[in-house]
Amino acid sequence: MLSLIRSGPHFLMLRGEGEALRSFLIHNFEATFGLVDPVDQSREDQTVLHVEDSSGGDLSVGLCNASPAEIFCALLNVKGDSGLKESRLLPRWIFLRSFGKGSSVLEDIRRELGGTVASLDALFEWRLRSGTVVGCTSRPLNRPVLWQDLHPEVLVLDLPFDLAYRRLRPRAFELFSQSLGDATWGEVQVQIYDKYDLYPEHIRRVELVLDALEMGFPFSEGWTREAARMLLVVRVYRIRLLTFLAPSVVKEFLMGLEYDATGERILDMDLYCGREKIGWGPLGRERGLSRDELGRRAREKLWRALPADVVRELEELERRVRDASGME
Repeated sequence: MLSLIRSGPHFLMLRGEGEALRSFLIHNFEATFGLVDPVDQSREDQTVLHVEDSSGGDLSVGLCNASPAEIFCALLNVKGDSGLKESRLLPRWIFLRSFGKGSSVLEDIRRELGGTVASLDALFEWRLRSGTVVGCTSRPLNRPVLWQDLHPEVLVLDLPFDLAYRRLRPRAFELFSQSLGDATWGEVQVQIYDKYDLYPEHIRRVELVLDALEMGFPFSEGWTREAARMLLVVRVYRIRLLTFLAPSVVKEFLMGLEYDATGERILDMDLYCGREKIGWGPLGRERGLSRDELGRRAREKLWRALPADVVRELEELERRVRDASGME
C-alpha cells in the first residue's frame, strides 16, 4: 500500500529534578536517553522526552513507548514526590508524502487552513508552545521520517493536532497527486514466472518490496496462463499496480529481485505498461552494462533502499528458494 499521511511522535517537556525524572521514566516506561537524534528513530506511537533539570538547566532528550497521557497518569499516581515541577506538550507533527513539489502542497494547505511557511532550520528557533507542524517528504512513510529527508520548508498551523489531522487526512491523495507535477498515475502489470514452481516465496519477495518502497497501489493479482512459445503454455502470477513511478524505475527495482547474493538469476519477471513490454535494454545501453551486470547493480541499489528487517526476510526467502531448487 501507499501511506500518504501520518503523524509524528508526541513531544513532551518535563522540568524538575532531572535525575529523579529520568529514573522514573526508565523504570516505568523503559525510556532511552543518550540517543544522538531520537526523533529520527521514533514512531508515531512514541513520545520524545525533553527532561530539564530545574536547578542547573541540564537537558536530556529521550524516547519511550508511551503516550503523554500514560506518562502523566503514572506521574500523578506515584507515591511521594516524582520530582516534576513543570510540564508542557510541544507541538506535534503531521508528515505528508509528496513526489517532490512540497512547496506547492504546503502553500495549498496554507490557503485553506492559514498558518505560516517557515524554513526547517529556522523552526527550531521558534520555541513553539502550541499548534501543529506539517512537513513533506518524498520518502515512504512506513518507517521513521528523518529530518534530512524532509522538504526544506514546513507549515506551522495555529490549530490543535487532532483538528489539523482530521482536516488533512481526506485530502492526502489529492495533495500527493498535486505534487506529481508533470508525472501521472499509470497502471503496470508485473508477471512472475518460475520454472521451479516456488511461487509462494517469489510472490512474497515482490510484495515485500512493493510494500516497503510504497511504490503504489496493488489493486489486482492472481493466476493466468501465457504462451511462452509454440504449444507451450506456462503458469504466470500477475500483479497489477497503480503507480506514480515511471515504468523504467519499477523495472529496475524488479530486476534487483531477479538476482541473488551470488549474482545468479533466480527468477524471471516481465513488466508491461498497457500492451508494451518494458525491457531492460534501454537501461543497459544507457549505462553500458549487460543484463546480468545491470541486474546485480539493481539488486545492490534495491538492498540499500530497503529497511533492515525487509532485507533479512528477503535473504531468508532467497535461501529457501536456493535450497528447494537445488541451486549450489
